[in-house]
Amino acid sequence: MLIKITKSCHNGCIHCCNDSKPCDEHMSLSTFLDVLSFCKKNDNNLIGHEFAGGEPFEHPLIWEFVKEYFVYFGKDKILTIATNGHYLAENQQLVCEYLDKYPNLFFQVTYDERFYPKKLDTTKRIFHHKRVCVTDRLTHITPTGRAVTNKIKPTDNVMCPPCINLKLILEQCNVFSLNDLIKLLRKFNKYCIPSIQWDGSIAFGEYDSCPKIVTIYDDDNKILKAIKDDDCNGCPETMEIFYSKIQNGDLKIKSTI
Repeated sequence: MLIKITKSCHNGCIHCCNDSKPCDEHMSLSTFLDVLSFCKKNDNNLIGHEFAGGEPFEHPLIWEFVKEYFVYFGKDKILTIATNGHYLAENQQLVCEYLDKYPNLFFQVTYDERFYPKKLDTTKRIFHHKRVCVTDRLTHITPTGRAVTNKIKPTDNVMCPPCINLKLILEQCNVFSLNDLIKLLRKFNKYCIPSIQWDGSIAFGEYDSCPKIVTIYDDDNKILKAIKDDDCNGCPETMEIFYSKIQNGDLKIKSTI
C-alpha cells in the first residue's frame, strides 16, 4: 500500500494530481507505528511499501520513519520513497550514508522538465546510485488536481479511477478480509491502493480528492462495506474518460482488473 506521510510540497508542479501545497499536515510518529501494524496485518505478503506525499522529504521525521520501518520489518521488506529528488541532490552524502545503512532502501525520483518548475540536476552522483531510479518522462497523467486546473491533457493510458479495481474484485471474487483483497490486487499488479493518508485515514484511490471514509483503526467488515457502498465521484473527469471508452468499445469492464 501507498503510505502518504505528508500532504506538504513546495515544488508546485503544474500537473500535480493531488494539488499539493506547503502545509503542516504530517503523519505523527504514533500514527506511523499504527500504520506499520496495520500493514503487517493486511498486506504482509507484499515485498515492500512506498512513502509518498506531498513530498516525503518535507516531513520533519522522515529519517526517523525510515529507521522505524526497518526496525519493524527488518530485512523482509523493501522501502521505496517517491520524491522529486531535490533533497537528494542537496544532501548527497547523508543520503548515501542511509543507503549504505539500509540495503533495502530505494528512491524513485520523478523529474519531467515539462511540468516541474524547479530544475533538477540529474547528472549529480547520487542519481547514478543503483538504488536511485530516475524517471524523466511522465507516462501517466490523470485529470485530477492541478492537471485539471491547468488544463493538462491526460495521457492515453488513463482508463478509469484506480478505486474501481477494488469494487470489481469485491463484486467478482470471494473476498472476506482486506488481506484477501490486497492479495488479489497484487495478482493484477495493483500496488498503490488502498492508500493510507497522513492522518491514518484510508483512501480507495491514490488522489487527495478520494474520500477518506474509513481509517486504519476500523475492522475488515467496515472497510469492505465502505468500498462496496462508496460512490464518491471524486474524479469526475476520469469517470468521463471511463464512460467514453466503454461507449466507444475501447474498454470492457472486466479488463480493468
